[in-house]
Amino acid sequence: MSLLKRFRSYHPAVKAIFLMIPVVLTIFVHKILMPQSAEESAMLRDYFLSELKNGRGIFNFMVFAPVTEELVFRGPAFLVLLITLFVAAEFPDKKRLMVAGGVLYWLVLLGFNYFWAADHQYPITVFAYGLLVGWLMQETKSILYPMLFHAVNNACSMLAIYFGFSVVYK
Repeated sequence: MSLLKRFRSYHPAVKAIFLMIPVVLTIFVHKILMPQSAEESAMLRDYFLSELKNGRGIFNFMVFAPVTEELVFRGPAFLVLLITLFVAAEFPDKKRLMVAGGVLYWLVLLGFNYFWAADHQYPITVFAYGLLVGWLMQETKSILYPMLFHAVNNACSMLAIYFGFSVVYK
């Protein structure tokens, strides 16, 4: 079995983990195209270190933020997906409905993703991440996978910050 065929047979969540590698690498692209000033870096570092020093901050970062952000920023697209699937089940011409619903899904997802990424310190990375998690939600037909993926991503970021891997704020 070829490597590509094997990759296609994986669950979408496993594919998303592999696809996260190029998304993470966009941090370095961002650092080249849009470098942060020393003041911005220091402010971001201080924010993360102060927020993640107690249980409440860690809970907010790893549980509350992933759940609320996914519901707010991907929830409307998820609603479009659910409505499309429900309506398509009732009509004989499912293909056209699924294409129209898919287009509407991606338009809603791109719109919310753009507004979230535009106000972020790493807009390129956040936009790419949003596309990947939006694809994961579409493939799994569940918002739970993006929530879990987001929580694990935040946990990895938190551990990196805690152990001094400071590419995020240097």
